[in-house]
Amino acid sequence: MNITSELSANSICRFLAALIAFGGLVLLAAAPQTQPVPPGSPAPSSSELQPYSNLTFEPIGIGDLLFVYVASAADSTRSVRVSADGTITIPFLKDPITVAGLLATDVEKLIAAAFIANKILVDPLVSVSVLEYRSKPVSIVGSVRQPLSFQAIGNLHLLDAIAKANGLSPEAGSHIIVSRPVKGAVDQVQDISVPALMSGTDSSLNVVLEGGDEIRVPPAGRIYVVGNVKAAGVFPIPDGEEMTVLKALALSQGALSFSQREAIVYRSNSLQSKPQEIPIPLRQIQKHQAPDVRLEPNDIFYVPDNSGRRLTAEVVDRILLFSGATASGLLIYKNR
Repeated sequence: MNITSELSANSICRFLAALIAFGGLVLLAAAPQTQPVPPGSPAPSSSELQPYSNLTFEPIGIGDLLFVYVASAADSTRSVRVSADGTITIPFLKDPITVAGLLATDVEKLIAAAFIANKILVDPLVSVSVLEYRSKPVSIVGSVRQPLSFQAIGNLHLLDAIAKANGLSPEAGSHIIVSRPVKGAVDQVQDISVPALMSGTDSSLNVVLEGGDEIRVPPAGRIYVVGNVKAAGVFPIPDGEEMTVLKALALSQGALSFSQREAIVYRSNSLQSKPQEIPIPLRQIQKHQAPDVRLEPNDIFYVPDNSGRRLTAEVVDRILLFSGATASGLLIYKNR
């Protein structure tokens, strides 16, 4: 071998050695850096070893849709919904698997154990995930901007439900009713003050929602002033306050000229099909010759004019029917 060929061979060897060394440095830099484990530290859990695994940490319930994957058993890999008795059925397994109240990881172990017990697979690899929850319904209705139903997944509270409904509507009262079913007993009902809830002074009022809860936001009480007044309409009754005839007159800017001496309050009664008619000594109340009269929510306060005609039953029914569809629109019915 001459000198030229020897130099070429040495150059190639040096180039290959440098390339291997550079590749090793690149691999070393790209490798994940591990922190030293102090002596006596506990072993990492399976969830720490598999941070990207698709595990579900919500208990499974009736109606939930699961996806079951069984390696080497294609016919057993499918989506399956939890039945009314809390079980699922897997092909090749004789008995249903009870899954209600369990986590997905627990169901994986049960299915794997069933395949081994039935001598179908020696070392089955099973994965279970929740595709859809239906067992944790929460509904919020009443005086909210967007009534809706959703699933109570995760750490969900009452304020979260109100936020999902885009907040309370202007017609909302000062109380929220939360009903929760109790197995084998009467539903648990909780009356929650809106001002106290919003102030955050009592964290227990922001109840945790677990599924099956019904949130109802009743509207504030209101009265209807119609007839011979300056501004007929619907007026809310602030919580904790009392509505009277004189206050109703003040809200409607007073009676017009040629009003009758007596007014009429139409009051609905669940025990009677026809609203009760209550005569009101309007002129005497205005002159402080008679005590002011307290009005109740949904009362219709009617001030007749000198023609003396009363509201017909049809008009009263229309007002009461219309009250269910609006809480702030003006109602003006005048009999001439």
